[in-house]
Amino acid sequence: MRASGGPTPADLSRRYIEAHNAQDLEDLVALLADDIDVKGSEDPRLTSASEVRAQYAGDWSSLAEVFVEVLRLHEWTRPSSRRSRSTPGHRHTSGTAGR
Repeated sequence: MRASGGPTPADLSRRYIEAHNAQDLEDLVALLADDIDVKGSEDPRLTSASEVRAQYAGDWSSLAEVFVEVLRLHEWTRPSSRRSRSTPGHRHTSGTAGR
């Protein structure tokens, strides 16, 4: 649950994608929770900010460009738990260096 006046999950999702597209590790890592648990389709599970930082730094150094485009953003609240989730609908594109 967010604090009154704090950012919504949609705001946080947008900021995360903006930091990702700018390849701004400091802004991206600043948005992470202490109990982060990220699992990409082909990447190892990441459970700390330092693991996320290392993964993104490695990905960005090996690709000429990486860009996420938000097509739509869905936000909903679960009535029973009052927890809000934000799920970006996005397309991830990347190019390899030297192409």
